Amino acid sequence: MKEADYDALIGAVYDAGASPSEWPRALSLIAAAYGAEMAGIASYGPGPVDRWGMLGPDIPALGNEYLTYYYSKNVFLQKTAHEPAGSIQSDTMVMPKREFRRTEFYNDFLVRFDIHSMSNAVLTNSETRFVEVAVNRQKDFEQADLGLLRRLLPHLQRAFHLNIRLAHIDLYRFASIEVLERLASGAVVVDRRARVLFVNKIAEELFRDGAGLRLRDNVLAAEIYSESERLQRMIAESHSAECFRDGALSTLEISRGAGRRSLSVLVAPLRMARNDTFLDDAYSIVIIKDSDARKKPPASILRSRFSLTTAEARLALEILNGDGIAAAARRLSVSQTTARTHLAQVFAKTGTRRQAELVRILLELM
Repeated sequence: MKEADYDALIGAVYDAGASPSEWPRALSLIAAAYGAEMAGIASYGPGPVDRWGMLGPDIPALGNEYLTYYYSKNVFLQKTAHEPAGSIQSDTMVMPKREFRRTEFYNDFLVRFDIHSMSNAVLTNSETRFVEVAVNRQKDFEQADLGLLRRLLPHLQRAFHLNIRLAHIDLYRFASIEVLERLASGAVVVDRRARVLFVNKIAEELFRDGAGLRLRDNVLAAEIYSESERLQRMIAESHSAECFRDGALSTLEISRGAGRRSLSVLVAPLRMARNDTFLDDAYSIVIIKDSDARKKPPASILRSRFSLTTAEARLALEILNGDGIAAAARRLSVSQTTARTHLAQVFAKTGTRRQAELVRILLELM
C-alpha cells in the first residue's frame, strides 16, 4: 500500500475505536486493500447478545443470513475458534482446500457471493467471547498476502478494546443517570460557571415551580440576585485546593417567598480518580432539597416507582389531603368520573384497593 493509503486506513481503524458506527468504513478500506469482496468484524459468545457482526462494504443479505444461520456452519470459524488472540490464518492453513469446498457453508453460502477464500485475525479469545476480523475474497490467500493483516492487527485490537472501554463508560453514565433520577431531591450537574449539563426530574419540577431557583440561559441562578451571586461563587470555588483537600461541601438556603420554606442547596465537586486532566472544565453536582416537598413524595417518584401517568400521579398526591375524591377532582379541574377512572388505575398499579391503603404506601415514600 502507498503510505498515504495506509495512514488513512489506520486513521479509519481508530475512528472505529472511538465510534463503532465507523467500523464499516474501516472494513471497506481493508477489503479494498485486499481486492476482497468483503471484510468484517464479528463476535461470538454463549448467547445471542454476544453474537454480532459488521461488514464493509455492507452486504445486508450476507450479514443477516450469516448471523442467523450460516455462522454455525462456518467450518473455518470452527477450525480457528481455539486460536489465541493475535493469531492470523487463512483457510488453506487450517484445512485442505478440497475439504473446504465440499462443505455446506462454502457451496450454499460463500459461492453465492463469489467468495472462495477466507482469512482472519483473532482480536480476542476468552471463555465468553471470540472476536475476529475476517477478510474474504475470490483469490486464495498466500502467506505473503497476510502481511497487511499482521501490520494492522495491533491497531485493530486497540480499537476494539477502546470500543469496550467506551461501552463501559456509557454503562456507568446510564447507571449514574438512573440513580440521580430516582433521588427524592433535585440534582443538577454544572460546570464552574454554573452552566447546566444535566437536570433530574425533581429539579425540573422545582424550576417549573419558578420559586427560588431557575435556569437563565442554561445557567443555574437564584431569584434573588445576592443569593444567585453567592450560589455561583460556591460552584466556582468548590474546585479550590482547600475544598479538594478537606472534602468540604458548601451549603446555602435559597428563599422562596412569603409562606414557603427555603430550598436547601448543597454543592460538591465531581471528582474522578483519573482523566480529570483531559476534561475541558471542572464540574460540580448541586443537590436541592425542598422542605415543602416532605409533605408529599414528588410526582416523578410516583411515576417512576409505579408507572403512573402524570394525571394519575397528581391525583394520588391529592388523595393525601384526605378530603375525598370530589375535592381532589375540583383542585385538579377534572370531573369526578375522570378522577375515579384515574384512581382505579392508581389502585391497580399500586396493588391497593382503598384510599387508606394508598395513603399508607405514599407516606412510606416520604
